[in-house]
Amino acid sequence: MIERQGPGRFSRSLDAATRWIDAHPALAFSALTLLYATAAGILSSIRLLWFDELITLHLARLNSLLAIWHMLARGADPNPPLMPLAVMLCRNLFGEHELALRLPAIAGYWLGMLSLFLFLLRRIPAIWALGGATALMAMAASQYSYESRSYALLFGFTMLAIYCWSIAVAPSVSPRRRSFAAIVMTLALAAAITTNYFAVLAWIPIAAGELARCHTERNTAGQWKPDWKIVAGLILAASPLLFFRSLMETSVARFSAHASNPASFNLTALTYVMLLGNFLTAWLALLLLGWLARTLQARPHNASHLASHETVAVLCLALYPLLGYAASRLYGGMFSPRLVIPVCLGMAIAGTVAAWRLAGHRRSAAILLLLLYLTTFAIRWTGKARACLAQRHAFYAILHQVEAIDHQHEPIVVADSLLVLTMHHYAPLDVASKIVSPIDLPTIQRTRGEDGAEENLWAGGSDLYELPILPFADFQKTTANCLIVAEQGNWLLDDLRQHGDPVQRLPIAIPADALSGYLTSLSHRRLGIYRACGTQGCSPGK
Repeated sequence: MIERQGPGRFSRSLDAATRWIDAHPALAFSALTLLYATAAGILSSIRLLWFDELITLHLARLNSLLAIWHMLARGADPNPPLMPLAVMLCRNLFGEHELALRLPAIAGYWLGMLSLFLFLLRRIPAIWALGGATALMAMAASQYSYESRSYALLFGFTMLAIYCWSIAVAPSVSPRRRSFAAIVMTLALAAAITTNYFAVLAWIPIAAGELARCHTERNTAGQWKPDWKIVAGLILAASPLLFFRSLMETSVARFSAHASNPASFNLTALTYVMLLGNFLTAWLALLLLGWLARTLQARPHNASHLASHETVAVLCLALYPLLGYAASRLYGGMFSPRLVIPVCLGMAIAGTVAAWRLAGHRRSAAILLLLLYLTTFAIRWTGKARACLAQRHAFYAILHQVEAIDHQHEPIVVADSLLVLTMHHYAPLDVASKIVSPIDLPTIQRTRGEDGAEENLWAGGSDLYELPILPFADFQKTTANCLIVAEQGNWLLDDLRQHGDPVQRLPIAIPADALSGYLTSLSHRRLGIYRACGTQGCSPGK
């Protein structure tokens, strides 16, 4: 008779790992934090600063809240001042290098991971909560965790506010702790709106959840009982909007007419893929549908470990792109996937709870889901590192070619607005001192249809940026010969040719499309290097 063997070594290892994580959730999340910090630090160090990040850096270099506010009032950046102030602090403490400038974003995304982990930990086992936090690292939106812009801070403050709200309305929590949670929720929402104006959307999940909670209590207790601490917190947290009203109006007036990101419903639908990734979008959507189907068939009190008001808030987060599209249509007319990055929080929470319920709470399923997310994270971030290195190599290849050309004291016109700040920042001093940025907004609007980057440059001008930014007509009057770095079909090249000024493309090999990959672009299209020689023309040997 053959004896039945026990579980194999692999199965025992998985079971031991899940039991250890459930017994030591803080240590498990600390290990995940170390993995995240290491990966984010490496990518921050090898990825070049791009146009938007350099706007943040130049604002931070002003080293004064009043000076930053003055530039924002001119429309130099369509965002509130918190991110430049955070970068200013890190720059003063740690110096001016890529990792230091991206520390606020790294910390903001980690805050979102921590808040989501704690939110789930109160409802499901630690191994599943850890899987939810790991899902955030595996999503495509994780690239904003090492970008010196406001989106990661918006992400973190939004989840912190929702986590604190869930504690502030929990009957099992002590009154003192509930009051403290309401205060932190208020501060988190206020900080979010001081980071990015689209943070007004963070009010919707909390307000909708509160309405759902009051409706449930009315049905059970027979009376409508709003939590006045939450109501007061929502009102107080919106107060920064009163101070930012003039800044918002300036930004809308400057950027909305020829925006590079006009509101589009088609883009709204693509936002899920752009922020979650193809695989995770399909996977989480299946989990969400399965959870909803099972919830509808189950008894209401056994639907999930999310209370009904928490379920409403999570679903509002999952619908964030639609809410963002509606808000952009009502005011401003501009929409971008990065503005609704908290959708990842809703999908991670819903997907994790759905997987936990559909898997019947089995630990083996939890560890396999965690391994799936870790594998997706490794593949995605390795691909990002390769793309960053390829982009860095291509950029320096172009920069070295520009440096090697005999300039003959000619100015270097970087006519691609996405490239000019990056080239000026990384170029050696003798090259950077020759870089200029002539701008003709009507021509750009007519030829390209959008002028967002040029509007940023023009609003800041030479008061903010350390290079000449001047009208193209004035530049033409004072300069006949110049070297031009521009993408094919650039407005400046077309304008010169239309006015009979010869332009010669130099026979220099430019790396193909590495500057504009799936990461944020350093150029609009493939670049070329040209020489403009005025009305005399270019001699064959020149």
